[in-house]
Amino acid sequence: MKTKGIDSVFLSVTALVSAPSIASYVIWILSDAVRRNIKTLFFLARDGLIPCNIAKALCKAWNINIECKYLYCSRVALRLPLYLLVRDYAMDKLCSSTYKVTVADILARANIFGEQSKAIAKEIDINPCEPLKKHQLADIKIKLSASKTFDCLATVNAKAALENTKGYLGQEISSSKSFAIVDTGWEGSIQTCIAYLLEEAIGVPKNSVIGYYLGMFKLGNPQFGEYNCFLFSSAKKLIKFIGFSNNLTECLFAADHGMTLGYEQSEGKWKPILAKSEQALCSSAWDSYKQIELCVAYAESFAKVNSKWQKGDLTRELLTLAKRLLLGLMAKPTLDEARLYGAIPFSDGMTVDVSTSLAVSMSPEQLEYKSLSCRVIDKSKARRREIAPEQPVYWVNGALTLSGCGALKKLDARLLDILYWVLYR
Repeated sequence: MKTKGIDSVFLSVTALVSAPSIASYVIWILSDAVRRNIKTLFFLARDGLIPCNIAKALCKAWNINIECKYLYCSRVALRLPLYLLVRDYAMDKLCSSTYKVTVADILARANIFGEQSKAIAKEIDINPCEPLKKHQLADIKIKLSASKTFDCLATVNAKAALENTKGYLGQEISSSKSFAIVDTGWEGSIQTCIAYLLEEAIGVPKNSVIGYYLGMFKLGNPQFGEYNCFLFSSAKKLIKFIGFSNNLTECLFAADHGMTLGYEQSEGKWKPILAKSEQALCSSAWDSYKQIELCVAYAESFAKVNSKWQKGDLTRELLTLAKRLLLGLMAKPTLDEARLYGAIPFSDGMTVDVSTSLAVSMSPEQLEYKSLSCRVIDKSKARRREIAPEQPVYWVNGALTLSGCGALKKLDARLLDILYWVLYR
């Protein structure tokens, strides 16, 4: 069923889940920012586009004196410059594990391509296009760190990236005396990068950065400032969010533009360099502009009903609302919801070259691989390798719904998910 060319499932999820959940998060941020006299909020690309638009609408409706700005950035844009500032940390991030990562992918993160990439791969004696196992990455880091060719090229590229990044961050942030950054969260690496780069660009002490996040699976390092979490953090409430999908969250917060690849100066102003948007790959039922429109409309309606600024009085109720709505969609999606959101292209890497659907139907063998009985009770590694899915399952509960498996199969897979959260989150 379609509504003016847009899937009715998309409209209902946006209106009944995404909009109230994201607005609740933004109201919590504004409440704390007002209390702390923060004057500027920088919403980080790309997950910050919808929250930024909601925040602007609420600040206008409630006459809140906070400037809300959208800051273009990404892991790709921020990590390469760190090669000059904190080399070992930068190398850890350049050599991080992602789906089907190759040496060519790792070198591309340092803006090394083509013949130069092949020459370095030959020097360290590895096929540049062969997917790497996770245990190989530490050895790759050691070999690249010892390569004078890699160091020379990475240094040249990092110098250019650092100058461009300093120019953009200085342009956007230098005049902001009291500010905080806003993102979805998860591990805090973006704040680490920003803290290093702001100190280098405009002299902001690393430990003075304030960050607001939907949730974090790891404790942020206080060396790089504050990490304030709305839904959960590794220090509290995490166990209550079993079934939460950070991958689906990123899709719900999705912007309508591509990843930030870096920065350039044009007509006297620093501007972001953006990759091609993956939105063109999405189902025709998906409409980013309509999503922003609906979320802003919800925020404006909420502000009219609650005409006076509440100064935090509603945050506890809004937290409960956001948790219930998000977990309801993430842990127990309907078949139509799983089909629509599962079809969204998703990549866990720092480029969009290797992307798969967020959730796909799994075969009986693949369902066995995702079960507690196989992964814990049956310890046969050979069997697990034999039935392992060819691609990662980025949204397990969506994939279970698409697979049409029975209640016992779903329970078996969800027990594995619960065990993972208890042991590793």
